[in-house]
Amino acid sequence: GGLALMAVSFIGYGFLPSYPVMIVLSFLSGFGNSVFPPADYSILSATVSESRIGRAFSAHNFCGFIGYAAAPLLMVAIANQWGWRNALIAAGIAGLIAVFALAVGSGDFRDSTHERGDQLDGNHESFTAGIRLLLQAPVLLCFLFFAMVAMGQIGLQNFSPTILISNFGFAEKMANGVITALLLGVPVGIIAGGYIADKTSRHEPIIATCFGLAALLILIAGFAPLSHWGVLIAYGVAGVAYGTAFPSRDVVVREVAPRTGTGKVFGFVYSGLDTGSAVTPVIFGWLVDHDLPYGMF
Repeated sequence: GGLALMAVSFIGYGFLPSYPVMIVLSFLSGFGNSVFPPADYSILSATVSESRIGRAFSAHNFCGFIGYAAAPLLMVAIANQWGWRNALIAAGIAGLIAVFALAVGSGDFRDSTHERGDQLDGNHESFTAGIRLLLQAPVLLCFLFFAMVAMGQIGLQNFSPTILISNFGFAEKMANGVITALLLGVPVGIIAGGYIADKTSRHEPIIATCFGLAALLILIAGFAPLSHWGVLIAYGVAGVAYGTAFPSRDVVVREVAPRTGTGKVFGFVYSGLDTGSAVTPVIFGWLVDHDLPYGMF
């Protein structure tokens, strides 16, 4: 349903491009998108066996990053050839095709509702019990962790080129290449991380090691006297380390969530990504405006 709402909104952008209509459609598109983090992980957790859940999360994240990378290229190509309105309509049609594919394959999916038993017979969990679940310390710490991870990622992606060009003498193409190296490294790490997550039950050390290594490499890129190519390599390896932690990170959230509340916990924790992404431009923009490039690193 959320995907269908997004697809229809994009088609509406193309046919009804007035400003008020696009504001409404943007809201509806965002509302449709909001169902994905709780729904997809609830389905994966309930459908995939324990022995392969790390690789399932890995494949899910990997395809997401590939989609993020491919969308701008495809949309620009379509817009240049047939106009931006047709590009938006094409995106909506692609969404409707995905809706059809999900509908056809829905018989293979389960979600966490099958583990609730008697709750489905009318004894539903109260609203206050759900709030208490989300206010437990492990869940709140996961939310905070996701918010801070998003701040680091979005800050680097959006503000590194500006700072590398203005303060470190990078050419525009090289500065953008640094971000490309980071973003290409992430899906490589995600694939490796899925296998690692399935081979161990101690996911917290993996997360700490991978994010610690990524943070160290970014600090080295900012403060060590590296060449431009050295900075690019540091960003690329940091991306691999960053991505390697993703499947273990998702498994930890799954372990925190009770089987009858997987959707709620995943939805709440993953909203930390949106929260971190929302505050990042304010903080990092302030650093850029006050000529504090090392603050970003």
